[in-house]
Amino acid sequence: SNEAGDLMAIIITHPYALTKDEMIQERLNLTQYFIRHEPNIVLYHQECAKVDCSSDISSYIQLTGKRSCLLEKMGNFTFQITSHSFFQVNKKAAERMVESIWNWMNVTNGATFIDLYSGVGLYSIMGSHLVNNSVGIEMLEGAVIDARKNAELNNITNCEFIAGRVEDNLSHVLKKNFSQTNQVLAVLNPGRAGATKRVITLLREDIRMKKLMFVACKPDNRFTMGNFIQLCRRGGHLRGAPFHIKSVRLFDLFPRTLHYEMVLEFIR
Repeated sequence: SNEAGDLMAIIITHPYALTKDEMIQERLNLTQYFIRHEPNIVLYHQECAKVDCSSDISSYIQLTGKRSCLLEKMGNFTFQITSHSFFQVNKKAAERMVESIWNWMNVTNGATFIDLYSGVGLYSIMGSHLVNNSVGIEMLEGAVIDARKNAELNNITNCEFIAGRVEDNLSHVLKKNFSQTNQVLAVLNPGRAGATKRVITLLREDIRMKKLMFVACKPDNRFTMGNFIQLCRRGGHLRGAPFHIKSVRLFDLFPRTLHYEMVLEFIR
């Protein structure tokens, strides 16, 4: 749901022994039920024979709703929330976190920004007025489509979003897009799996990279801890000056649970 109270839901069913026609009938039954009892909901159905299916494996079929997505305001910006992309459920806390990150980065004139694992473009778009240009890299194509749409919704023209793996695109982005800038800033938000060693190596090797913000949803995960160590380790085979942690802040994006979002400020 969004702050306005609009609703969107996805019903996922395992086909088991149902025939194609029987599944179509079940879909029709769902549609008729929700039209009677919750006519304004944006409802999707996905047929999934596995534990989990991305939209690339099994598409979402819209059953009800006048729109295909929800709209949410974050600060002065509008974002669309679709069935296939991740969006923070705690709007107020997420809004505070993103705004705080931009305040801590101390952006200078002509700065450029790298949004790694950029999702729907939350960091890029909310900080677009502070930088000369930014590039987001995201593996999920659906999220990139949403990010581009979000930039369009907000009349933002200095944000580019690339669909692909960060480790495959970061080197090219650093060389092509940011060759003439005096300040390169980055937000690294890789999820529980952490970033690959190549991503950390590329960030360390770029001498213009003086500060990066690491957003960790599970900081005690061994992959995430490995990223912290690789960023800060001295000597060995690692090239580029090591970072050190200047500050750590926690955001309670998941109230009444044991989960939280940790933001670490790395500088050198």
